[in-house]
Amino acid sequence: MSFTGDLCRSTGIDGESDRGLWEMVRCGDASAFEVLFRRHVRSVGCHCRRRLSQGVADDVGARCEDAVAETFLHAWRRRESVTVDDSLLPWLLMAATHCCENITRAERRRGRLCRHIACQPEPRGADDGPADAAIASELAARARTVIDRLRPIDARVADLCVLEGISPGEAAAMLEISEAALRGRLYRLRRQLRAELSLGELA
Repeated sequence: MSFTGDLCRSTGIDGESDRGLWEMVRCGDASAFEVLFRRHVRSVGCHCRRRLSQGVADDVGARCEDAVAETFLHAWRRRESVTVDDSLLPWLLMAATHCCENITRAERRRGRLCRHIACQPEPRGADDGPADAAIASELAARARTVIDRLRPIDARVADLCVLEGISPGEAAAMLEISEAALRGRLYRLRRQLRAELSLGELA
């Protein structure tokens, strides 16, 4: 299901109630879903922006777009099990809240992962000067780049060994790989992240 089409297009079902449209959606009618998308996307977007602005303000717009897209994709996938009485909006806002919470948790988790793997100290806080803030911002951007590029198995290795504190032997058994292979992945991951977080170019 794509939401990137002509959302300004008018159809003959625009006047239908949410309940009527949703019954059509439950039967797989994509045009009815597009009407609901156009009807509620602004409210969902504003809700996501408010939720995401409460946390890290970095690139709120992009994170908001991700949350909105995920919310409507979830609605489409759950169309057969979701029931609508008068309006779909309350369900959408509830789903959007959950999506925003997932995004926020992922950001925090990613930050913890970066600090643990790279053995970087925590930010010093409000006494940091402009130069410190600029360096911290650059480090965060570099760390996110590395984490975003991780293969699924490498991300899982980092989760188990770094965040959850599971021993390499136990983690290897859970992932069904040898302990030597797991240690090799963890070593390469640490080395990669430390290289990305090098302060040499920022001095």
